[in-house]
Amino acid sequence: MQVFTDQKRNPILVNDLAEAIVSAAEKDLSGLYHVGGAEIVSRYDFGQKVCEVFGCDKSLLVPVRMDEFAYLAERPLDSTLSTSKFRSRAGFFPCRVVEGLERIKQSRRADP
Repeated sequence: MQVFTDQKRNPILVNDLAEAIVSAAEKDLSGLYHVGGAEIVSRYDFGQKVCEVFGCDKSLLVPVRMDEFAYLAERPLDSTLSTSKFRSRAGFFPCRVVEGLERIKQSRRADP
């Protein structure tokens, strides 16, 4: 699988996103807020962490740069969201990537 080394994101665990929405409602926040994960990682780094947590073969990840591909629409290298406003007003602190992946792994073990 080819994964970008130069595109940055701050992925968020869906459970944390749900918690953020509840927190915003409870605090009666209004206005525009960005909600994202606690950690900024490239897609490649994210893939590496997935492999570490789930015991996958990291050699299957092929590091590539975005400029090696032709897209119909431009894609930004930095797709991160500035989340400090929401964190400070909602008192919300999402988990880091590996912690989120571990939580997913644990929840999969609990499924019948």
